[in-house]
Amino acid sequence: MLIKNELVSIIIPTYNQAGYLEECLNSILRQTYSCWEAIIINNNSTDNTLEVIKKFSDERIKVLNFSNHGIIAASRNYGVQHAKGKSIAFLDSDDLWDPYKIEKYMDIFLKKQVDLICSDVILFNNTEKKRRYTSSNKFSYSYLLYHTNKIVTSSVMLKKQVFLEANGFNENSNLVTCEDYDLWLRLAYLKKSFYSIHLPLTYYRVNEAGASRNYQNHLLATLNLLALHHKKFIKNSFLNDLRMRSRISIALRGAGYTCFKSGDWNNAIQYFLKAMKKNFFSYKVWVALSIVYLYKINFFKKAEG
Repeated sequence: MLIKNELVSIIIPTYNQAGYLEECLNSILRQTYSCWEAIIINNNSTDNTLEVIKKFSDERIKVLNFSNHGIIAASRNYGVQHAKGKSIAFLDSDDLWDPYKIEKYMDIFLKKQVDLICSDVILFNNTEKKRRYTSSNKFSYSYLLYHTNKIVTSSVMLKKQVFLEANGFNENSNLVTCEDYDLWLRLAYLKKSFYSIHLPLTYYRVNEAGASRNYQNHLLATLNLLALHHKKFIKNSFLNDLRMRSRISIALRGAGYTCFKSGDWNNAIQYFLKAMKKNFFSYKVWVALSIVYLYKINFFKKAEG
């Protein structure tokens, strides 16, 4: 059982994020819970990351240089290997925490028998645009698998022993961008207990340009993840095959939305059509297709006018 003022290890992988890292570390220094260590895993950054870290004279902030070869899961696993705390928290170097985050999480660990805690998240970007992202209350393996991942890594704190029992993050390059989702699924499969705090205690920086560039890689990683779990953990049945087709449709629809938001209407339509083939009766796909066609028609009418 966790005790008050027990050490919390915060794992912060970073690569060329000097412009955001100082703000990230300041959000940790503002925590009302002071018994923590911050382990920065520096993936051989070529900017002034090390200079930024040197500004902080706090002995609780440590840096480890580590080459992850493009696998952020490896950096997080390496950080956990060097963690001294019984509780592990993850924080990306461009994200931020509410000052009461650790205190509220540790209070839950004291009062409830849970293995992993997450929270609601504020999504923001460099233009100060903000919106709230609500975490789920449902954490069964089947629910997590057949619905989208609603657990943001920077909002997660879990028991180190539980993390090790699940063998940490999967470092398979085919799962890059989905390694966190894979871990939550494996923890759920092991019947570990999840708890969601419905307070926005984490601030997640949205890089919309990066999302638009990398949506194909993320889609491929998602499909690889679904295939892996469907083959390894799910019993063969008509119903499960149907549910997996629906889940793949959701992933394809997500890629379509990304294309649509970036103005790539042709690819958006192609992904929505693929999503329809997987789940013809999904009203959300039909609505999405209708919206894209209407936008496209109006665009060309304005261009002609």
